[in-house]
Amino acid sequence: MEAFERVLEILGFHTYFRPTIATFLVGLSCVYLTGRMLDVVKKDRFRNLIAAISMLAFAILNVFGLIPAKVLDALMIFTGGVVVYVLVGFRLFDRINKYQDRKLEGKVKSA
Repeated sequence: MEAFERVLEILGFHTYFRPTIATFLVGLSCVYLTGRMLDVVKKDRFRNLIAAISMLAFAILNVFGLIPAKVLDALMIFTGGVVVYVLVGFRLFDRINKYQDRKLEGKVKSA
């Protein structure tokens, strides 16, 4: 296990890769929050702008250590929740909605 941790350290996993994934998740959740969940932003150009601004702000604050550890933990939990909600929740909602439409359509035709 120590050898594996050493390889991760040599590759810079904790220094570069983990913060990169965290920054990506923050940008993705901001886009999902404003674009899909709240339906505030309609155009892809503005979604990309929101993603770029949120990722840049998060990266700068994270690099300078201006985000306290507890706030960072809460932000990561919130970000993960938004991403899972949009990716999984919306798919399940769409499937249930289509299923109900088929069932209701069958009842309307037979009546």
